Parts: sequence; structure tokens; C-alpha cells
Amino acid sequence: MNITLYVVFLFVLFPIILFTPQVFADTFFVSAVPGSSVPGCEENLSCYSPFQTKISIGDSVVWTNDDNAAHTVTSGTASVGASGIFDSSLFMAGETFGVKFSESGVYDYFCMVHPWMTGTVLVDSSSSTSNQSTSGIAPRGTPIPLDSRPKSVSGFTNYQNDEWSFSMDVPIEWEIQESAAFDEGWKQVVLFTPDPDYLSTYLSIDYFFNDDSYKGLYGNNALSQLEYNVKSWCDAQTLDESGFTCNDFELIQSEILDEQYIVSYTFTEIGNNGINFYKTGVLSVLPLNDLEYLSIDIEIDFDNIELHSQQIGYMLTSTDFSIFETMSSPATTVQPDKVIPSSLNFKKYTNNDFDFSINYPSEWLVDNKLEVAGDFYKIVGFSADDTFSQTIDTSMIFNDFEFSGLSSSQYLSKLGDYEAGICMDSSIDYNGYQCSNFLVSDELSGSFTDDSGNKWHALYYTYTEDYPDQSYDVAIAQFNLHDDDDTVIVYFYFDLDTYENYLSGVDPIQLTTDVMSSFEFTSNAPSTAPVPDSTPITQLECGTGTHEENGKCVSDSNGGGCLIATAAFGSELAPQVQQLRELRDNSLLNTESGTNFIDLFNGVYYSFSPYIADYERENPVFKELIKLTITPMITTLSLMEYADSEESVLSIGISLIILNIGMYIGIPVVAMIGVRKKF
Repeated sequence: MNITLYVVFLFVLFPIILFTPQVFADTFFVSAVPGSSVPGCEENLSCYSPFQTKISIGDSVVWTNDDNAAHTVTSGTASVGASGIFDSSLFMAGETFGVKFSESGVYDYFCMVHPWMTGTVLVDSSSSTSNQSTSGIAPRGTPIPLDSRPKSVSGFTNYQNDEWSFSMDVPIEWEIQESAAFDEGWKQVVLFTPDPDYLSTYLSIDYFFNDDSYKGLYGNNALSQLEYNVKSWCDAQTLDESGFTCNDFELIQSEILDEQYIVSYTFTEIGNNGINFYKTGVLSVLPLNDLEYLSIDIEIDFDNIELHSQQIGYMLTSTDFSIFETMSSPATTVQPDKVIPSSLNFKKYTNNDFDFSINYPSEWLVDNKLEVAGDFYKIVGFSADDTFSQTIDTSMIFNDFEFSGLSSSQYLSKLGDYEAGICMDSSIDYNGYQCSNFLVSDELSGSFTDDSGNKWHALYYTYTEDYPDQSYDVAIAQFNLHDDDDTVIVYFYFDLDTYENYLSGVDPIQLTTDVMSSFEFTSNAPSTAPVPDSTPITQLECGTGTHEENGKCVSDSNGGGCLIATAAFGSELAPQVQQLRELRDNSLLNTESGTNFIDLFNGVYYSFSPYIADYERENPVFKELIKLTITPMITTLSLMEYADSEESVLSIGISLIILNIGMYIGIPVVAMIGVRKKF
């Protein structure tokens, strides 16, 4: 895989500067992150981001609800209760709440609706950050302030690295060590340090080429892995092996920028020579593939933090970007440059029923037979040949309320979760293959507005289709336009194993760009007019939990998605939804009595659950009420994990039915009778 150090420095090193505190701002922003309404974010303190906000007296904190559920920001803790200092009350998706702090102290806060969501504001007794000086030692818990070129440094010398073809200005008094260390699967590209004896401060660029730590991970999962790796590194240091121990480790801040994962932290380094250092550090990782990644490792001794942080800040801004455009890693095979497909000819396809046109490769086959399943319309498909290994499909979904009212980041996050859920639910029996290695490209995915003012959401992801006899690596580029509760989808499917057979020399990213830039509506908006009766319907596609039978969609015998729970917890990947799915597949369907129960249950459940799930998505308060209502039931159902026979399924199942009837009917009835007697 080609990788340029232009990418490394522009998108890895510079974000280190960007996510440090703004020393001239007196307003700090905290996000209730997308998906925080589902338990799990508390494991790495990421429900509110950042978890800990350090400010001075007179500063303000503004919380933004970037989730699609309603939240509160309430001072206090879930275990003790609200302290009464501040309370946002319920604020909806996209809304904000702010507090100005006039007294020093530690202010814990939590969400009263989702009590696992917690955060802390630290207000010190100094004046506002807008008036703070950068002199002196940075306080504990402050990420490295990487400033511009220091005026106190006498001079820099230009360092050139021929192996990786980059240059950097380095303080003349610093020592430069190329390939100073290496191990199996790891190589230090270069180390810069003013203290070669003790390495109290340094900047190291490292290349890992046999490490699967981040294999199959992206987003918060990859960031959590990085946090775990840093903490594990600290715990593993010993006097015998490393010459020092790592103590008082404190994770300060974590950040995802494009496809780079960055953490800052502090710790005390206690050496066997009696010399100790209190340090702050930043570690940034850029995965290249499943086994390769580059890292930037910075540590600074607090005793010299002003000078050394300024020096490192200038080092990171001194690179000549122009020389990086043709570089590649010396440890990877250099592939010939791909040519932008100027010679690829296109034809224009126009659909008068749905009022749009789009270009497609002129040699490709066209299938414009309409396929309809409920509100889903597959309008036209283009394919390189009849094997359908390279395809472009255009579809529309009417009344797509599930994705209404979302910000760009919320839309892409929800779409990624939805596609990951489809991958997770795939099976040989149902799909013909098992989906694995699902991975979203955060670098390529994003939102944009076309020349006509239409806002598209682009999701790029890859996965593997594992068939009984072989596997195929697949790349998907999916472009969604959501307008007035209807969605237009342009879906690119590339089988990477055969891509060069059909599109040799054609950059797939450029191909998606060329096709999408040609898309336009022949009227002002997507057509919502009914499709003429004469339009051929070649196939009936049924939704989750149903299948086609005699021209109608009926419920599956083995069930489909947990519609109500999925809508309540926001994702098919939510632990509660996975628990229900595993209960059905691993316990109930393995016994005759369990299978009979599922058949009976599905006949009733799928008759009403879609309507409840839709209303949950439209009404956040109703969604939270459903979540609170079904959580006790889901907790009790965990007992079914111990059912491994017909007898145990019957005995535990009957006990759980009685228990839930008691909880949901018996207790309220007894309470009502007690109230009536009292009054």
C-alpha cells in the first residue's frame, strides 16, 4: 500500500497541535457523542467528549447534543443524585446548554436519562484562560501546548531523511538518531532528543509492520485499543527491562482525526539511577493496513515543557510538503501510479419516471427493470458484465423516517452502524456467504453539497464475503441524498479480486467522483409521483424478519431483527440487541419447544413491532420510555443463557414469563390497590 509522509505530517502531526486547549478561548465545548444513549461508552469515558474539561474561573462550558436521543447535563453523580448547581433539563438532538463557572472546584455531572454518561469540569483558582501566561511549568493534566517557532531558541538545522524522503527543521542542540532501535515487526525511523542520556524529552517516528493491534478496528474501537496499548505499555515497564518504572499514569484526552488516533497522557518515570521525570506525552497512530501503522511518539519533561514544547511545535510545522507527493514507504512495494480515467467513456442514462439522469461506463450493461419492496425502489443497475462483480445501482426509499432530522456526523454514524449490522447478520444459509472484516474508511467518508445544492452523505467501507469454497474482498462506495424524508442511493460495488480485469488503470475513487458529478435531477426535486402500473416489478424484496411467500411478505419462521429494541437502543450493534439475537439463535432455536415458541411469537410480534419502532424514531421521549420499560425484561432474559436442553428451556422460560408478568403487571396492580386503600 502506498503511503506518503505528506499524509503522515499533515493529518497526524498537525492534529496534535489542533486538539490541544485553545489558550485564548474562554468558552470550552463538550459533546454528548453520537451513540452515547447506548451503554458501552462509559467503558472508556467517552460518553461526553472530552470526559474532563479543565478551565479557569470566569470560563464557560457549552454542551452540544450530537446524539439522536434526548439528554440532560446535571451536576452531581448518578449514585448520589443531582447536586442542584446546574441542570440543563431535557435537551434534544442538536441543542446546546451552557454554564459559566465563577468558583473553583471539581464539578461532576451526569445524564439523568442515561446515568452511565458522566463527565467532570475542573475549575482552578487562576484567572481566565484568556489571560494566562505560557510561562512556568504546565499544571498536571494539561496536554502539550505545541506553539509556533520559539523566539528563545538560537537556531535550527534542516534534517533530511532519504529513506522516507522528508525533511524537518531540528534544534541545533538536539541529537538525531536514525534507525536507533528495531525489533521484529518494528523499526524506529528517526529519534530527535535534547537529552540522549535519559530521553527526558524526545520525538520519535516509528514504523510497525507486523502488528495486528488495530486489525479490523476503526473509530472508537481503534481509539480504545490505542488507550489500552498506552496504559499497558506503562504497566509493563520494569527497572530490570527498561531501567525505569511508569507510575501515576493519567489519560488526559483522546481524539479521532480522519483516520488517525491520538491520545495525550501524563505519568511519572522513576529510574533505577535515582533520576525521576514527571512527563506529559502524545501518541498518534495512523494504520496503513491490518498489520502496518506509523506512529508519532512525543514525551516532554515538565521541568522543560515551555522550551521543548515550543521547539517540537516548530519542528512539526517546518516540513516542506511539496517533496512528499511522490513518496512511499520503503517497506512496501511501490505500485505504478494510477491514471485518472480520462479515456473511460461514459453514456448518459435518463429516467423520466423518477426525474434524474446519471452517467455510466459506456461498455457496461444496463438493467432498468424496476424492483419494488414496500417503500424501496431499485430503479436501475449498471454492471461490467453478467457476473455483477463491478456494479453501480441507483435506488430510492420513500418515507425513510429513520434517517430524518440527523446531522451529517449522526447520519454517517447511523448509516455505518446499519451496514455493519447487515454484515453481522449475514449467513451462508440466507445470503450465500458470511460477511466479515467490516471496516469504514473515516478518511474517505463524509458529506458534501453538489452544484445543485443537494447534500450527499458518502460512506466508503470494505468487507469480506466468505463463501464455502472461497472468499472475496469487496469495496463499497454508498452515496445517500436524504430530502423530505425520501432517500436517493447511488451504490458502487467493487469486487477487488477482479477489479483490474474490468477497470485496469482506473482509480475507483475517481470513478465514483466522475459518476456522482454527473448525477442531476431533471426536475427540482426527486420525483415522488406514483410509478405507473405498467412498470414491471421483477422481484419482491421483503424487509427484516420477513420473506416472500406467494407474492406476499410474511414473517420468517426464525425471526428477523429485534425492531423495537434496535430502535430503542439506536443500533443493531447495541449490546442489548445482540443479547436478544444470541438468545434466539443460540438458545431457543436449538430446541423444539424454543422453535415453536419463536414461530408463535413472530406471528404476533411482527404484526405491530414495525409501527412501534417507527414511532420511537419519530418521538425521542417515547423512545426513552420504551428503553426504560424493556431494560428490566432484557436483564431477566439473560438467564436463558443457561438453557441447554428441552427441559431447561421450558422450566426457565416459564419462570421468566411469570417473573415478567409479576414485574410489569403484578407490581403495578398491587401498588394501585395500595394507593386506593390509602386514599
